[in-house]
Amino acid sequence: MAVSASNYLIFVLGLTDLLSAVGVYYELSRVLAACCEAVYLYTMLRFVVFRDSPGAMGGREQAAATELESAAPEPPPTETEPAKTGPEPR
Repeated sequence: MAVSASNYLIFVLGLTDLLSAVGVYYELSRVLAACCEAVYLYTMLRFVVFRDSPGAMGGREQAAATELESAAPEPPPTETEPAKTGPEPR
């Protein structure tokens, strides 16, 4: 709710009116404010609202995390477990 309220106050009322007061055509000031609003909403939704969701990591970050997990070395064999020396028989 805070993101929606701040979005409305900052961009719809604030930036649009500020640009119009400076002398920019209203339609152009609204388009510029909408572009800024899109960036703001994306960052707020991505990093604030849905920060803990399971799909929050992007493709590159998820691939890097998977690569790090698979690159972990195997623990040494224990006395009850024989060492792996080659491919397992079929």
